[in-house]
Formats: sequence, structure tokens, C-alpha cells
Amino acid sequence: MLMSLASLAKTEEQLVLYQDLKDHARQLESDACGVLEECHQKDRSLTHDLLVRRQDRWGDVTVMSIAASSHHMTFMSHDACQTKMNLVWKGRMASYTPWWKVGLSQVFPPAVLLITFIDDNKRDGSAASDRDSFDRTLCKVSLTCETNKGRIGLCKAIQYHQTAPVTKFMYNTVFHVAYLLMFSVFLLTDLRPGVISPWEWFLGVVMASLMIEELRQIATEHPSNWSHKLHAWYRDMWNVMDFVLLFSFFISFLIHISTGENSFDCTRNMYSFTLILMFLRLLQMFLVQKDVGPKIVMINGMLQDLAIFMFVLLVFILAYGVARLSLMKPDPSRGWNLFIDAVRIPYWQMYGDLFTDDDGNVSGPWFASFLQAAYMLLTNVLLLNLLIAMFNYTFQKIQDESELHWKYQRYFLIEEYVSRPWGPPPLLLLGHAWRLACYVYRWNRQGTDLPQSRSSEFDKVFTSEDTVERLRDFEKQGAENYLLREQRDRKHAEDDRIRKAHQDDKFQELLWGLEELREDNNELRKQLNTVLNTSSTELPSEETETDDEEAT
Repeated sequence: MLMSLASLAKTEEQLVLYQDLKDHARQLESDACGVLEECHQKDRSLTHDLLVRRQDRWGDVTVMSIAASSHHMTFMSHDACQTKMNLVWKGRMASYTPWWKVGLSQVFPPAVLLITFIDDNKRDGSAASDRDSFDRTLCKVSLTCETNKGRIGLCKAIQYHQTAPVTKFMYNTVFHVAYLLMFSVFLLTDLRPGVISPWEWFLGVVMASLMIEELRQIATEHPSNWSHKLHAWYRDMWNVMDFVLLFSFFISFLIHISTGENSFDCTRNMYSFTLILMFLRLLQMFLVQKDVGPKIVMINGMLQDLAIFMFVLLVFILAYGVARLSLMKPDPSRGWNLFIDAVRIPYWQMYGDLFTDDDGNVSGPWFASFLQAAYMLLTNVLLLNLLIAMFNYTFQKIQDESELHWKYQRYFLIEEYVSRPWGPPPLLLLGHAWRLACYVYRWNRQGTDLPQSRSSEFDKVFTSEDTVERLRDFEKQGAENYLLREQRDRKHAEDDRIRKAHQDDKFQELLWGLEELREDNNELRKQLNTVLNTSSTELPSEETETDDEEAT
């Protein structure tokens, strides 16, 4: 909330208020991390429940969703949040399950016998306790479908494996690559004017299932107002890319169906653009990788730098391009093509295409050669090095916090696949149909009131008042412990400051005493030197008088 107010104050150019709100927001984030650390040290299971419990006073959203939407990367990178994500990501499989076992079980389902699962019903005296606690019982898989002591049934193990978010993610990744290959082959070999091939119809069904999934994500956003739902959905860069991809595909499909050979070039161009977006959509799959994920964030930051740089570059391109065209071949009959020619040649010259003859001479008057030399110097030496410096700054800034960015970004990916139905597109349609049927069934049972959204691993609803009261007391105790610790640390810091100041005062007094002794010593030396000088001058005069008396 404070960050939103700070952004509003910055928009209205109230810089003092902006800085004050930003400082308060950072202090509150630091306090939240401190409370979370106190709770996590005391009880990790209850801390996980605090992170994913719906806060009815804050619009039925969770603490993790508030922190993620507010870009609090320090909070999201805390061990409590990360361990919760790891538990949710693997579902009911053991958190140390390797990737190859999950992938092998997708291809060959009986391979789930190699995976260790978690049986929530095998707990010490509490069958209904939270499955995030760390005393969970690990179970092997039995060859039968019955759950025995210390073992879990084969059918139940396959269900746990197939509904885990990591399994959904791997399904989606593999089939996305397969659809990319299919789309590429279709675009290269099977796209013909006036003919809708079976591959094109199948790709249309796949895109329709993806569109329904995007609509489901919008509908399940927590804000009750639809405009707020759209705003919350639109803030994610990947959702915007999905919208552009789906819009481009369906526009291409409609153009191909409704028109003939006259607009076939437009159809091919639109399909080519859609294929490019589908390839770029693969970048989200790399966010789960610790080494590659931050590089995606770097690319996003560098694209923003490039957009700002292009405005500066456009000034130089237009200044040189218009002047050069006026010197080379002005032609008022060409209309809007003049602006294209004014930009086209200067743009390619920036990459080294100088448009000179074999001897290196530039056609046209001498002033055009001078302008080209000055333009190449400014763009290739000055502006391009400026762009490299901007990229280097962005790279270094994100590289220093690469792990922080990776931990923050993976939350959105895990949250998406937790709520996503099982299966790749177009099998997603079956999951949507099942959820719709369950929703209608619950609506009929509850009467005219809309049924409340069901609890999930990232959005839990605790119906027991005792559980809710216990969580509130636990949170309050953690906050009190944090405040006491902060007060104790501040007191110790103040005592250390006073002790240091007292020691500094004593040291200063000692220095003053030494300075006084040094001055007294210098004064004594001066007096001693004076006495010695006086004695040395009186002694020769007395000897002279004695010699005179003896001579007389």
C-alpha cells in the first residue's frame, strides 16, 4: 500500500513525500521479514500456514500473494517462503525426488514405484494435521491399489504424481515444444491459400484451450471487481504475451478462412509472427532453473534500456537522414516514402553498410560525405558504447541479486501450475469441464449464493475457529518477540555507543593531559637552555677579569 502511494506521489512530483513513503515501506518490509524469521525459528509448519492463510481483513488474499504483488523480493526469498514453494512444487512426492524419476513416471506410469511419497494419514496421533509439518511419514509404493501400513497404493501414487505442479509443468513444456514443431512444419509445408489443413484445425483447438485457461486465470483472480481482475492479470508480462499470441493466431485463422489468395501474404505474415511469439513463450520454462532464470530477468531489463536508447538514437537518425536525403535526391512527388528513405539508409549504415564505391567514395556533394563521417562517429563510437554501458549496468545490478530475482520469479510459475488443471492442451478442456461441473454442483447445493473458491496449497481456508485463533496468537507472539529483540538490540547499540563515547571522552582527556605535559616539557627545556646560555656567557667574562688582575 505504501509503495502504491509512493508511486502516486512520484507521479505528482511530490518527491519529499515519495521518499518518506518509500522509506516507511522498506522499514515495514524489514519488520515483516523479522517477524517471519521469529515465527520460522519457533514453528515452521505454523509459519507456512500463516503465509498461505486467507486474510479476510485484506480482501481474502494471502501474505505471500501480497508480498509477490508488491515486489518484496527480500520477503519472498526468505527460507520460510522458499521451503513452502519447494513443498508445493513437488506435491505429495518427497522434496528430494530427482527430475528423471518424475519424467520417467510420465512416460511409464508404473515407474512411480521408484518415487517416495508422503502419506498424510500416517502421522503421530493427528490424522488431520497440516501436511506442511516436517514430521511427515515417507512411504514407498505397494504393487496393489490398497494402502497398507508404511506403503501407499499404486493408484493413489499415480494420482499424487499426475496432480503435482512439477508434473503439470513438465507435461506443458514437452507438449509446447511438440506444438512448436508442428506449427513450424505446418507453416513451412502445409499453409496454402484457401485450404484449411487438419493441422491448422488442431492448432486452433489447442489455442482455444489455452484461451479458456487464460479466461479461467482472470476469473479466479482474488479481486471481486472484473476491472481489478483484469488489472491483476495484465500486470504479468507472460499473460500479456499470451494475449498477443492468442489474438494473433485467431486473427490469422479468421483471415485464412474468410479470404482467398488476395490476402494470403497477410495470413502468412501473421502466422509467422505467432510462431515467433510461441518460441519466445518458451523462455518462461527456464525460470525454474537457478542459473538460467536470472538471465531472463536480465533480458527484460535490457529491453527496457533498449527502448529508452531507441528514442535517443531516433533523433540522430532523423537529423542525419533528412539532411542526407535533401542533399542527395530530393523528390517532392514521393510522398510518405520520403520518411522511409530518410530512416532506412541511416539505420543500415549504423551496422556498417556504408553505401560507398570500391574506392570508398560517397556519392553526392562533399557535405554529404562530411555528414556521414560525423554520423558514423557519433553512432558507432558514442551511442553504441553508451548502450553497452547501460547493458553492463543492468547486467551487474541483476547479477549481484541473481538468486533474489530467481526466488521471486519462481513463485509466479509455481502458483500458476498449482491452480492449473491436469494435462497439456487440448486435454485442458477436460479439466475445465470437470471443474465447471463441480462448481455448478456446489452452486446448486448452496442455493442462490455463489460458492466460495476452494482451498489450495497457496490459498488455504481454515474453517476451524480454534485453528484460526491459534495462528493469530502464534503471529502475535512472533511479532512481540521480534519487537522485544529489536528493542534489546537498540538498547545494546545505545549502550555500546555511550560506552564508546565515554571511552572517547577518556581518551580525549588523556590526549589533553599528554598535550599539557608536552607543553610543560617544552617550557622547561626552554628555561634550561636559557640558564645554560646565561652561565656560558658569564663564565668567560669572569676568567678575563681574573687574568687582568694577575697581570697587574
